[in-house]
Amino acid sequence: MTMQTKCDTYKILGVLIQYPSQALISVLSECKEALQSEALLSKDVLKEVCHLIKHLQQTELLSLEENYVSLFDFKSSLSLHLLEHTYGDSRDRGQALLDIVSYYEKSGLYLQPGSMPDYMPVFLEHLSFLPTIKASQVLSCHINTIALLEQRLKEHDSAYTAVFSALKSLSASKEDEKYVQNAMNKYTRESENSKTVDEKWQEPNAFSIPTKGKMKPRHNDSIKK
Repeated sequence: MTMQTKCDTYKILGVLIQYPSQALISVLSECKEALQSEALLSKDVLKEVCHLIKHLQQTELLSLEENYVSLFDFKSSLSLHLLEHTYGDSRDRGQALLDIVSYYEKSGLYLQPGSMPDYMPVFLEHLSFLPTIKASQVLSCHINTIALLEQRLKEHDSAYTAVFSALKSLSASKEDEKYVQNAMNKYTRESENSKTVDEKWQEPNAFSIPTKGKMKPRHNDSIKK
């Protein structure tokens, strides 16, 4: 099954939470234009996302890299792998990952070798191939994780909060506020456990970066049609 891109907004939101690079920074203006053109985000939400884009454009790359690693690579509670929040390192996660791969393939999307199916930029890229109503419904399956990441990033005063606020606004359903609040009651910046540094954060991002007219890969596309 061959699918045409329905909406770039999801993919762009995924791009914004990738490891920062000069290649990413070079297309941020085009990302902003696409978000404004599609108008899928509300005015207030778009304003916050544009603030993140401005932050990425104006901050020294080394500082962006250091901040990104300190957040997403060293903290399991801020992992960008969706199923890590649901299953941790249990065996059930392995089967769940296989189920996601099967779901992608039934939609005509095939991951490049080495790409993790629950990595948020990959998941959001997949949503960009779906009709917006369907994408909103699929996104809602992970709304509690998204809302929890939003709140945790707020605790770190991170501009990346805007991406998760945007995703929450696009979801077909709202989060379980009691669940999120209970999880946040147990969370503090100081008690956060660092993840063991491994090789996966050193690997090139498999996700592609959008440019005008088409999605141009930085290294290799994470999803093939």
